[in-house]
Amino acid sequence: MIKRYRQALEVDPANLALHYYLGVALLVENRPAEAVREFRRAYPAFADSIEMNYNLGLALTRVGDADSAQLYLEQAETLGAMDSEQIYPLPSAYYNIGLLYLEAGRTREALRIFKKVLGLAPDRVDIHRLLGEIYAREGRDDEATEAFKTYLENYPGDAEVREYLFAITFNRALKALDRDRLEDARRGFEKALQISPGSPVATYYLGLIAYRQEQWGETVRRLSGPYADYPEDLRRAARSLLYNAALALQKAGQPDLAARAVASLLERHPNDNKVLYLAGNIHLDLEDFTTARRYFERLLDLEPGHSGATLNLVAARNGAVDDLIAMGQKHFRRDEYLQAAKFFREALAINPADPTARAYDAEIELELDKAFGQYLEEARSALAGEMFPQAVDAAMAALDLRPESSEGRQVLEKVRAAASQEFGRRLKSARNALRNGDLGAAHDGFSGALALDPQSAQARQGLEDVRAVRREKASSLAADGRAFLDQGKLNEARQAFDSSLALVPDFLEAREGRRQLEALVASMFAEEVSWARRAVSEGRLDVAERHYRKALELKDDPAVRAETLELEKRKRRHLEGLLAAARQAQADGDYRQAKNRVRKALEASPESAQAKQLLAELSASAAEAIRSLLGSATEALENGEPGLALARYRKVLDLDPANETALAGLESGRQALTAEVERLVSQATEALSEERLAEAQSFVRQALALDPYSATVKDVSKRVAAAEKSRQRALEGADVDTLYLEGIQLYTRGLYPEAVEAWEKVLAVDSDHEKARRNIEKARRKLERIRERQNG
Repeated sequence: MIKRYRQALEVDPANLALHYYLGVALLVENRPAEAVREFRRAYPAFADSIEMNYNLGLALTRVGDADSAQLYLEQAETLGAMDSEQIYPLPSAYYNIGLLYLEAGRTREALRIFKKVLGLAPDRVDIHRLLGEIYAREGRDDEATEAFKTYLENYPGDAEVREYLFAITFNRALKALDRDRLEDARRGFEKALQISPGSPVATYYLGLIAYRQEQWGETVRRLSGPYADYPEDLRRAARSLLYNAALALQKAGQPDLAARAVASLLERHPNDNKVLYLAGNIHLDLEDFTTARRYFERLLDLEPGHSGATLNLVAARNGAVDDLIAMGQKHFRRDEYLQAAKFFREALAINPADPTARAYDAEIELELDKAFGQYLEEARSALAGEMFPQAVDAAMAALDLRPESSEGRQVLEKVRAAASQEFGRRLKSARNALRNGDLGAAHDGFSGALALDPQSAQARQGLEDVRAVRREKASSLAADGRAFLDQGKLNEARQAFDSSLALVPDFLEAREGRRQLEALVASMFAEEVSWARRAVSEGRLDVAERHYRKALELKDDPAVRAETLELEKRKRRHLEGLLAAARQAQADGDYRQAKNRVRKALEASPESAQAKQLLAELSASAAEAIRSLLGSATEALENGEPGLALARYRKVLDLDPANETALAGLESGRQALTAEVERLVSQATEALSEERLAEAQSFVRQALALDPYSATVKDVSKRVAAAEKSRQRALEGADVDTLYLEGIQLYTRGLYPEAVEAWEKVLAVDSDHEKARRNIEKARRKLERIRERQNG
């Protein structure tokens, strides 16, 4: 189309409509600088057109001229662009201007534009993220916090923004702590913890504040849980806090809380003598003598001469004997003699002379004899029924009670001998399964054999062989997963790591690979969602949809799926709006405009059957209109009406700029009109010089009717219009709207000083005219850049 319009302009160079259509074609082909030139040439004829102002704004945005782009988009808005948002998506256009300002470091202008976008389209939630980032960079923490909170209310899964908000909240709390405003700091760190639950640094500082306020229980509550997972620097800082809090709690008679503190410390520092001694004393206070004894004995292993541990161990042991006897009695009353025996014998190991333990132990021996006989009978009965595993279990249970019993060993040997055939069958089956690579069957087979003979070295070796093969395969699969990960084949990597872990659940290489994979997927997912949301704000809905689809391929997230569905609805509304506008243009006989709308619809939804059908209808209607117009033009020429013929040929060129008949007719028609146009121009000039404005206007109208694109006629027309304006101003005073639009016209022609003069006149009449004030600043910036270029 670009080539066709240029060919048509060679014949009709003053045709402003053709210049405009060429600008649109250049804009579609992403040649914005050339488009701007054509739009500027055509602007005088389309100054009141929403489409012209909108398209010129878009073209200027693409060449990076944010000031000028804003001027024309605001004019489009004034003319009513927001009434047809599906056709003129002004919020997205303004958003892109805001990005230009942001990239140029003009933060104030960017903020104003982004707030304007929210005013026009409050549902553009992602704008709040941008505002938050700008406020955060400028140190405007309150405003940044509010912006991020609003954003997270709609997108709670955005980890990056959550980190932003956490950092702001945490740093403010840290500043309050540095100034010793402990309560403000505590509230700030609690807010940070709400934003990022489980944050180690937030919990540490809350523990530190509690410590400084001598709230020992709160110190332990904050620090004891996360202590084991703290990074080394935080753990070093928290270590003394927990120890001192535990010591203070013990002295205050709160050993339960103190025990929590020392348990956390010992989990990371099991051989710390000071903590072991404190832990032992705390558990003495709790009358948990067994635990206290364990701590004192461990301390004495590390430091044999520790006098306090030596003394307190005596008390712990005496108390432990009482505890062990109590536990033994408890099991004895439940007829759990084997468990009871363990407690009584442990008590006798500490104090062999304890009479209670000795008495119970003697009585238990009689009960153990009975249980031993019962287990042997169960073993013989199971053997008779060829229930070999049960027979083995019963015989082993009997030997657990009486390991030294020869009768028990004989029964077990008899059971094993009888089970040897079954054992051999299971072992052979397991080995065959292992050779065939059926690791599950092999594992079950060797386990079954081991159930028949728990001492079998062959069965144990078989299980070890299964484990070795599994680890070898798991290692190979983990290596495959790593290679797939390096190649960006995420699904294949996930499958390989999962298969590896299915073989060996605790295989470190696969677990680490899976962790890295999920971290990469989470990062890529967040990136795709961020790009999608930005594309929505920029009005690039097809690009946004691609990013949303990629995000959902990485992770099926319900919130993102909902956003994707909303985008699809928006695309449908956009398509319906464009098709409705196309049909209206078709009804108005504006086939070029209708086709443009349909083509935009097809850009957004290439598969739309409705759009394709409408485009076919429009092509047929346009072809018929061209035939009718050409016929009308021929008839007008035959009737001696060259002006009418010229108008018809130009309408043909609007629809088909390469139409040879129209081009030839236009050229011959213009030649035929030249003399008449020159006569009318001469009469208009003479009338103007004699201030007969009404006559001058009449001659100009007649000339424009014959050739509306004649440069000579337009020049005289401007002079007549200027004279009329001067007369009107003299009679009625200045017209603000007229002056403002005159400034835009002058700006479009590159007459920046004159534009400033016109807008200053606007301000002289209306000092609150904000658009005129901003436009003056833009024009002056233009002039400054021109001077800079001229000065090298």
